[in-house]
Amino acid sequence: MHSCIRVMLAALVGLLPLAAVEAYERTVLVGGYPYPPYVVGHASEEPSGATVDVLDQLNEWQSRIEFKFVPVAAFSRELSFRQGRFEAMFFESPDWGWRDESVNISHPIAVDRDVYVALDKEDRGQGFFDDIHKKHLIATRGYHYGFASYRTDEQWLQDQFTIDFAPSLAAGLEMLMRERGEVAVLNESYLRARRNEGLDMSDLLVSERADNTYRLSVLVSQGAELEMEWLLSQLRELRAAGLLKPIEQRWGIQFTDF
Repeated sequence: MHSCIRVMLAALVGLLPLAAVEAYERTVLVGGYPYPPYVVGHASEEPSGATVDVLDQLNEWQSRIEFKFVPVAAFSRELSFRQGRFEAMFFESPDWGWRDESVNISHPIAVDRDVYVALDKEDRGQGFFDDIHKKHLIATRGYHYGFASYRTDEQWLQDQFTIDFAPSLAAGLEMLMRERGEVAVLNESYLRARRNEGLDMSDLLVSERADNTYRLSVLVSQGAELEMEWLLSQLRELRAAGLLKPIEQRWGIQFTDF
């Protein structure tokens, strides 16, 4: 009797690696700062957004590497990277302060652009955005903008423009709605995501021309044990399986043919 029990236990233990004991070979820390719809929420909140959804899909799709999200601040993300707080970042432009960092840069995996947004008043049309430098602007702290030559130094920006800074895109949109500025600069995917959530866009005038258009890549530390081509192959497999399309639709983002 006891021998039978031992045989049954051995058989169950033999099955465990397939069911519950399977572990990732290693963990890769992925940094992200509040940048809706790619990262939504602050350090004190449970993060969400396209980045989090992609990491969840990668973790479910394969068992080699666990991708773990690490919240960082937008204005100090390069410093956090140099301090080793994270090893990779998704949906980031290499032009946003990364050209001199020790990172490998993927082919662009998404495309987005910033547009000017104002309240839609009777006397306003697209010509309202012709001379943006003379408008009272609302920008998000730590973000890079074409009108500012991609500089983020707030003192320089305040010397050059009439500008106020919001801690987030949502706060910037709220400031605009309360007329605490004339023009907010918001990314199109954020506006699409908010529209998907039910935001009434009828009160907003959105510029047809962009402040800047950018291609977003995956950045990986040159010292990380993560091969860029392997990572891209996993993302391509997710796309082929139809698992990236719901992320596009939910968050209003646009994947490229990477």
